[in-house]
Amino acid sequence: MTSQLSYFEAPKRGAVCAPRLNTDRRQLEGIGRPKVLLAEDHDDTRDALSMLLELQGYEVLAARDGEEALRVALQVAPDVVITDYDMPKLDGAGLARQLRALSHPVGSIPILVLTALNQSMIAQAMEAGANAYVSKPVDFYTLEQTLNGLVQK
Repeated sequence: MTSQLSYFEAPKRGAVCAPRLNTDRRQLEGIGRPKVLLAEDHDDTRDALSMLLELQGYEVLAARDGEEALRVALQVAPDVVITDYDMPKLDGAGLARQLRALSHPVGSIPILVLTALNQSMIAQAMEAGANAYVSKPVDFYTLEQTLNGLVQK
């Protein structure tokens, strides 16, 4: 269990820790829920983020690397892509670059990059077409606020 929380910061003192539970029947059944494509190569991080995003009302499609994420994006056309920067096969900047090069509707979807890397790599992701980034360890409140700014639920 510790490894699942290793990329997340502890809640700030006095913060409400329980995520909002989605009780809207339409959203629970997947009708009208925004689709998030999550590309993350670490299983624990991908599983934890998927669970938290689903609790916030998103439909989560998970990919283990950038190549898989590109295939899923072309098939499903998600509302937003959240991608780790440092992944095998195709990194987050490469994924952003390839998505932006497409004339397919997915070429214009918002892309949020998660990274624990340095400022030059963040700049590379933004230059490749990412709309925003959140630093690791991920503060879920920051991720939620950034994601809400990219996707209107």
